[in-house]
Amino acid sequence: QQAGPRAPAVAEVQREVLTARVSFPAQPPEPLEDRAARRLEQLKREHAAVLEELGEEKLFAQLVEQERRQWLSISPHGQERYIFEGIRKSELTAEHLQLRLRLLSGTPASEEHVVLTLALNGRKFPCTLQIGPYQMLRIPAEAVGADGKLEVTVIHEDPRNPARAYPKDLVLSGEGGMELLYEAGGFGANLARGLFMQWLRLGFLAMLGLACATFLSFPVAALLSLTVLSVALSSGFVVE
Repeated sequence: QQAGPRAPAVAEVQREVLTARVSFPAQPPEPLEDRAARRLEQLKREHAAVLEELGEEKLFAQLVEQERRQWLSISPHGQERYIFEGIRKSELTAEHLQLRLRLLSGTPASEEHVVLTLALNGRKFPCTLQIGPYQMLRIPAEAVGADGKLEVTVIHEDPRNPARAYPKDLVLSGEGGMELLYEAGGFGANLARGLFMQWLRLGFLAMLGLACATFLSFPVAALLSLTVLSVALSSGFVVE
């Protein structure tokens, strides 16, 4: 009697938690740089003084950022498209993919729910999301086109009552607003890859210590090896 209820729970943990996934960030339907370039050309013709004051390079960077914010912001009854390309349908072993996103509004600590319409390559689905936390949406793998492309259109209106919509602009958080995740391996293979990478690091550290010990004293060789290890582990933080 105890094994029955636990079996689905264990399978759910293995499928949702102990699984390696490939991530695809969303891309705009048109490069943001192209949009910004058109606006820059218009400013050159109409407001040359602004261009001379700020400088073309700085102004172009500001225009790209404005276009990115506009792309991630959806006004009531408005819509925006988010493109995922390069998906290999032959590698999709699960029936569902995961769409990770976070909605924000003008209220910082809001816990409201909003009803939207998601169109996956033209197929519309109603969707209820909470404003504030990150959320994972399960979408059918069959929604991906034969060319490995998935177009997600977020429509800011209630599909049950199109005349009604959440009264505030919704903003998708993050660089690309959302990301698509699909399974790329189980827990065993992922654990083996992780252990192998740790073994490579330890092997390199051992070789470095032995090499240093050939011409340095033991304390100096140990200190040098630990210094190299510390720099390597903190390299990601230093780059950021």
